[in-house]
Amino acid sequence: MKIFITTFIFIQLILSSITLPQNKKSKIFDHPHERDETIWLSKFPHSLTPLKVPQHNPDFITDFLNIDISKNLFPQNEPSVKISRVNPYRVITAWRDFRTGVNPPLRRVGYSLSSDGGETWSNSKLLPQIIPNAALSSDPVVGVDLSGNFYIFTISINDDTGNGELWVFKSTDQGETFDQVYQMANDLSAFEDKEWATTDLNASSPYANNLYCSWTRFSSGTEILLVRSTDEGINWSSPVSVSDLSNVQGSFPAVGPNGELYVTWLGFNNTRQIMFDKSTDGGVTFGTDVVISDAINSWFPHMAVDLSNGPRKGYIYVTWGDERNGDDDAFLSYSSDGGETWSSVIRVNNDPVGNGKLQYWPSVAVSELGEISIIFYDTRNTANNNFIETYLARSTDALTFTNELMSTEPSPTSIPNNDVRFGDYIGIDSYGGVVVPIWTDERAGGFDMDIYTAKINPLLPVELKTFTARIVDGNTILEWSTATETNNFGFEIQRSYNNGENGGGWFTAGFVEGQGTTTSIHNYTFTDKGLGKTVYYRLKQIDYNGAYRYSEVLKVNSVSIKTIALEQNYPNPFNPSTKIRYQVANDGFVNLKVFNSMGEEVVALVNSYQLAGSYEVKFDGSDFAGGVYFYSLSAGSFSEMKKFVLLK
Repeated sequence: MKIFITTFIFIQLILSSITLPQNKKSKIFDHPHERDETIWLSKFPHSLTPLKVPQHNPDFITDFLNIDISKNLFPQNEPSVKISRVNPYRVITAWRDFRTGVNPPLRRVGYSLSSDGGETWSNSKLLPQIIPNAALSSDPVVGVDLSGNFYIFTISINDDTGNGELWVFKSTDQGETFDQVYQMANDLSAFEDKEWATTDLNASSPYANNLYCSWTRFSSGTEILLVRSTDEGINWSSPVSVSDLSNVQGSFPAVGPNGELYVTWLGFNNTRQIMFDKSTDGGVTFGTDVVISDAINSWFPHMAVDLSNGPRKGYIYVTWGDERNGDDDAFLSYSSDGGETWSSVIRVNNDPVGNGKLQYWPSVAVSELGEISIIFYDTRNTANNNFIETYLARSTDALTFTNELMSTEPSPTSIPNNDVRFGDYIGIDSYGGVVVPIWTDERAGGFDMDIYTAKINPLLPVELKTFTARIVDGNTILEWSTATETNNFGFEIQRSYNNGENGGGWFTAGFVEGQGTTTSIHNYTFTDKGLGKTVYYRLKQIDYNGAYRYSEVLKVNSVSIKTIALEQNYPNPFNPSTKIRYQVANDGFVNLKVFNSMGEEVVALVNSYQLAGSYEVKFDGSDFAGGVYFYSLSAGSFSEMKKFVLLK
């Protein structure tokens, strides 16, 4: 958080006169880092003069549709996004907004609403100035709850003291307006900074719908604190301490599947470290801090939890950027045991190691299907590190990640002054088949920072390769195969006699268990009894969380016998024509012939190889004399004969 009022004088803590190398404590842990812009400026690409927007390199193409959300000539940056858990088509993104002043910087919070899953957005608005004695706000974080409310958490600046205070704006009309505001925390002798918020969205949790907000308090030292609300943001608890030690910054909370509350942050103990702690009593108390990883010259971590019913339910994923390879890379570590132990660090970006290119500000989301999505800035394709692109990394196993270029144009990193910078984070959320990434983008040139998103399709939970049917011994054999599966509970086989039309429905014929999550090809089969008529089949693929999707429909000429069956013709007697129906239980050569009363063959209606199934053939007796005739069906070693009468 930066100084918002030019007359406010901040007395910095006295630092050691010794020049400290990189692995020594930085001033980032002594006071709000944005009050000393040299920390940010020394870490991230920027230019104080407008950079010329480079031409798009045709060698690097993305299929993602990019959308400008904020559409404003003044700078907007540091965005946050959240999808409603009641209606996933409603999405709110919020950001720092400088439309009311760049020199001097006047921080407001802008926001926009999408009602179609992020494809189109409302005209951006500013949050109302309804906080007593605090006209300016910054560092927005969007939240949701189980009732369909939206929240925008802010650091708001006291007009008199210049200190940061924690306030939350609330919308009870699904993001249309934010006309309620509540204070969460304030200490007259401290500066509150770098807040992040989460909600317990598990309806069966003992702490369901609790709101949590963690942040850094700068006083005589620094500590990570947390407050909670049990009444949808109206009242907030007294702050509780999360971190055991000082020298901390940039916390991020998340909730596990049984109401566990997790917090990660950046700490320092001889080197920068990614830290973690948890509460099992709804944020009342916390345990002992855990080191996830040393992280050389790192920035602030982000976190998400797998809340699916898949094989990785409850896994905790923490992502951050650091310089262990000599330049900034995006990293991930996960825990499968509630944060007690952590995996080896996984490099998310897949460009050559140590190539001098940068990947920074990773943010992670996990869908209810267990799909992991990470957004980050990347300079791998640009002429120099002052031009950035946005990448999306995705995984279904937390071990291997795709890397997909998401931005259609590179962005300069020009800033009009030291106070109006790109910020500290970008974001992403994923729910209900909707994936919404958001980032700051300056492709328009000058100092025109805009908030962008892209249209993202989720990875296919189950990739169905084939779906076929055949008839063997009178039974219908359905066969299908999958190329990959994610959280696949199984397949419900559904049957209909009229393709679900004209008031008819689909009926469950059986169920075949899936393979959960796999990248190997798997073959499936299901045998249905013969029904002797045209039958339609489809697969209902069901995920562990109950989400489902349908396959294409197969039309099958079903049979009801194990060998062959010949029906009585209709009408009988007839003049001049009649229809003959028959069933063949197996593929093979079929003969259907007509004989007169003397046993002489008069016509062969069928004399060919046929697939197993039900058939109907027309016999026209116009050229034959009236009398008694016989028709015979044979296939393999089986045969059957029936009599019919032609009237003249």
